[in-house]
Amino acid sequence: MKRIALGIVWFFVIWLGVGAGLGGIVGAVAQQEASARGEAVNNYEQGYSVGREAGRQFGRKYGGLILLGALALAICGTAFGVLPGTRPAKKAAPDQPPELPRQAPARSGPPSPKTVMLYEVSPEGMAKAYEHFAAHRARIDEFHRRGVLLMVGPYADPAEGAMGIFTSRAAAEEFVQGDPFVIHGVVARSTLRDWNEALV
Repeated sequence: MKRIALGIVWFFVIWLGVGAGLGGIVGAVAQQEASARGEAVNNYEQGYSVGREAGRQFGRKYGGLILLGALALAICGTAFGVLPGTRPAKKAAPDQPPELPRQAPARSGPPSPKTVMLYEVSPEGMAKAYEHFAAHRARIDEFHRRGVLLMVGPYADPAEGAMGIFTSRAAAEEFVQGDPFVIHGVVARSTLRDWNEALV
């Protein structure tokens, strides 16, 4: 409603301003032309009369066009928010509640038994690891594809060893027995520990 009211105000401002401005220009030109033709324009009242009559004739001839132009400018300017005060106000974004930290869902059933494999590296193990790494990696990928090896990797200092988590003790024992790192002496000792995992 406020934008419509402002649009109407701007229509009258444009219409009256343009009409008065053009009428004044036409009147001034008429006065100059009258002087150029040698007509007597000796005082202010005579000059004013000549200009006023010329402005009236201009208004009668082009007033309709000025009115339509002012209306079109007011409508377009209001619709597109070009005229001052007609730009639509930006809607404030709704307040968003603070995002709560996500928590893993608590397990409702009994603990899930897993088996943890712990490796200790032999003194010469790091020197042998590179030679047998490809075969060791292939065995990791095989057990992971079967879904029995959940995660595995060395400690932050690989010389201290590595660990892995299996879905069962049988799978962990099978892995250790055929692991090239164990067979070729990279691993000095392996330990299997049963573990009741409580979250995943």
